[in-house]
Amino acid sequence: MSTNPTAPLENIRTALLSGDFSAIPELTAEIEMLAKRIAHSRPDMTLLREIKLLARHNLPILEAARKGFADANERRRQIEDVASGLKTYNQSGQICATSRPELLERKS
Repeated sequence: MSTNPTAPLENIRTALLSGDFSAIPELTAEIEMLAKRIAHSRPDMTLLREIKLLARHNLPILEAARKGFADANERRRQIEDVASGLKTYNQSGQICATSRPELLERKS
């Protein structure tokens, strides 16, 4: 762990911007330890302002990363859904799935 108390916040930003997501769990643990140390000490206002500023700068990047993961997961789900077969509705409105499109009834 770095002697700079704000290093985990700076490093998480760098990791997110570079796409190095493997570093996130360790950095998250360091940020949690930083939060515990701050809660049990009397840090000076300069450090608190710096932490607040870094956290504000990281928030949009964290939200974008979360949205990116959610979007990628949804796209993966859509691809798996299509790969599992075609889904249509029967005359009673129930979903009818088929993995063989040649078995579909053609309406004239």
